[in-house]
Amino acid sequence: MVIVISIFCNELLKLKKILKSGIRTRAKRIGFTTVKDVDGDKMHIPMIEFYDPNGHVIRTKIYTSMNSKRQDLDIIYSPKNPKEVIPDNWTKHIPWLFGVLVVVFCILFLVVKLVNR
Repeated sequence: MVIVISIFCNELLKLKKILKSGIRTRAKRIGFTTVKDVDGDKMHIPMIEFYDPNGHVIRTKIYTSMNSKRQDLDIIYSPKNPKEVIPDNWTKHIPWLFGVLVVVFCILFLVVKLVNR
């Protein structure tokens, strides 16, 4: 349980960092690439391209579901590592999502404490 919370906090800190210092822009899907997941299954991941403030074209993959009709999406990328990209459409849900997770963990710890009495 402590390991899961530690991993969650680490990912949350990375997310907070990219949201704070990241650059928002529009990207265009240019195709798909195939990668293997941890089980060895093949996944088709969208390849996107966008321009940095200097006008350089950045091409990278993004781990998100894009249906075949949607060509453009809003992204946030790290200025230090432009290939570190997250979709910008879900970030508006972070405040309530974080609140829900805190409540779930509090209820879980309360139940564990009551069971151990």
